[in-house]
Amino acid sequence: MERLPPVWLLDVDGVINAFDAGWGVAPRVAQVYSTIDEYDYRIRYEPRLIDAIRDLHESGRAEVTWCSTWCHEADLLEEAFGLPPLPRAFTDPTSGPGSDPTSGPGSESASGPGSESASGPGSESASGPGFEQASGPGFELATETCSGPGSGPGSRSSFESSSGPGSDVCERKWAAARQVIASGRRLIWTDDVEVDHHRAEVPPGQALLINPDAGLGLRPAHVRRIRSFLDFSVRPHP
Repeated sequence: MERLPPVWLLDVDGVINAFDAGWGVAPRVAQVYSTIDEYDYRIRYEPRLIDAIRDLHESGRAEVTWCSTWCHEADLLEEAFGLPPLPRAFTDPTSGPGSDPTSGPGSESASGPGSESASGPGSESASGPGFEQASGPGFELATETCSGPGSGPGSRSSFESSSGPGSDVCERKWAAARQVIASGRRLIWTDDVEVDHHRAEVPPGQALLINPDAGLGLRPAHVRRIRSFLDFSVRPHP
């Protein structure tokens, strides 16, 4: 059986959408209207990051999976970014943890060669200050509060409340990561908040956990680390 690629659990706000998201230039801006929040969010992103995400998914090197409070409206982001439809770690962030364990990321690889756990580098944290509240005119972090959608335009004051272990969406994100690990597939998890809450619980060598600065999002160095981790993942076992 062909070994399945690693799963990349991809957060949005503070990871793709960030005030200083541009790599040496001004970020591109997209307006995304949330029908849940009834609010038009301004998303600031780096097109070259989107290109890297698209390339890694379409080439089959990684199964890029939305893992964000945007999951319920991920099609809006895909349209704005020009991405293909991507899997979603969950579709109803308000329903609480404990979703169907057969439908999440990595569940199709519970047996066979794809379930082997690889060893090697990749579990270290990205460098940088970690979590900071981004600010600036016209910048909105949309619904990444780990409290679920439907909280209205006030939810764009991201990370100010309902963040951390025990909150609904945070539990759903961690459940998605645990499911990938349990399936035996390697994990990439990019989230500006959650990965630090669970870093010690992830088996060394099986996962690459990156928590970017929320004001900057993923940078070229992060993408290089992800590519290196994926290069290691496809090497044959001795």
